[in-house]
Amino acid sequence: MSGGHYDYSYGRIRDLADAIHGDINKCSTPRESGYDNEFIEPLPAECLDAMRFVAGLLEIASDAAHDVEWMMSDDTGPDTLVRDVAAAKKKLSDLMKVGPQ
Repeated sequence: MSGGHYDYSYGRIRDLADAIHGDINKCSTPRESGYDNEFIEPLPAECLDAMRFVAGLLEIASDAAHDVEWMMSDDTGPDTLVRDVAAAKKKLSDLMKVGPQ
């Protein structure tokens, strides 16, 4: 069946992470405001780092939600979910060690 138990909601979480990454790229350099050739300054590095951290959290959450959805849709089994969530915990632990800079 390939998922569907939760209406593929994990995809919306991934879309949000992708949108944040897009904003990081857009807000990393000066850009035109659209008014009288004014420029908007890039966001501070600390803010961009915080946004990267949040996007990373969302990516991990999306992957884990995907794994639960697939198990609940009988595409994978409980052992696969336990293995995949252990991998997600490792990714989360690694991300927490780095944290926002």
